[in-house]
Amino acid sequence: AAKAEAWRLAVEDASVPNETHTQLCLNFWQLGQRQVLQPYVQRWFDVMEDIAAQRNGWGRRSLALRKNVGELLFPRPLGDRALVTRIDEWMAGTELNDSVRRMVSERRDDLERGLRCQEAGG
Repeated sequence: AAKAEAWRLAVEDASVPNETHTQLCLNFWQLGQRQVLQPYVQRWFDVMEDIAAQRNGWGRRSLALRKNVGELLFPRPLGDRALVTRIDEWMAGTELNDSVRRMVSERRDDLERGLRCQEAGG
């Protein structure tokens, strides 16, 4: 219930103050919570589509809030090769504006670099 409420505040409640929003997004993904967090991976993709299309109030929210969701709420702790492939397929088949495409591409590239480092060290 706490994760669901944190997600709701981060992506649905436009009244959340900027610093609170930043902290919600920054601290949402925690290691060791894979089972609880797994459903939020698809939700992240969904909200990124909403941001790109300016649906559900995202056209009226600040760039800072959109960046928090796109960058800080990216599901990095659940990142693996399957997520990289999923991102690639999603980006190829989804209409995204330039700013959302750039945010997602940058997070994907960060994930890819991290995975390469793990593989080289492992």
